[in-house]
Amino acid sequence: MGAIQIEAKRRAQVSGLLQTRQAMALRCPHAPNTPGTRSNGLRVNEYYVWMNMKNVTEKFLVATLLVALLFGTAGCLGPAPRFQGQPTVVPPPAGSDQPYRVEAVLSNAGPGEGQVEVEINLINRHTGEYLAKHTEEVQLHTGDTVHITAEIPLPPSARNLAPEDIEVKVDAHYPIH
Repeated sequence: MGAIQIEAKRRAQVSGLLQTRQAMALRCPHAPNTPGTRSNGLRVNEYYVWMNMKNVTEKFLVATLLVALLFGTAGCLGPAPRFQGQPTVVPPPAGSDQPYRVEAVLSNAGPGEGQVEVEINLINRHTGEYLAKHTEEVQLHTGDTVHITAEIPLPPSARNLAPEDIEVKVDAHYPIH
């Protein structure tokens, strides 16, 4: 060991981490060759502080991503409601006060179980106006298939609409909003 390295090592033992890094800069292959200014304007001490900050930033980003992944998958452990095919719609005769009958088959495509909210909407195809809405909660277990039947009364203003003028939309939500 040269005299400069021995003196640098002694100062490092006394001064702490920053001095250690500065002293080791003489032997470190990726550090500047001489103490002082690098070509990008960073001094040796600033270089090591920046390198440490980069490691801290990387660790913080990894920890943040892991936490986000944990919370992001928390909702994935419940049911994944999926409708099988299109719903069966039995419209009432035009002008009658009988309800619209909608039947759908809902299955759980997810690994978990839980309460699912099923929503059925009757919409006027010409105006986009929501005519009626039916909601119900269904308990789904792993691998379950549930038959849902809803009888939805039409408002008096929509009773004269032809069945082809009414659109039926079904949807299922988990978790319940």
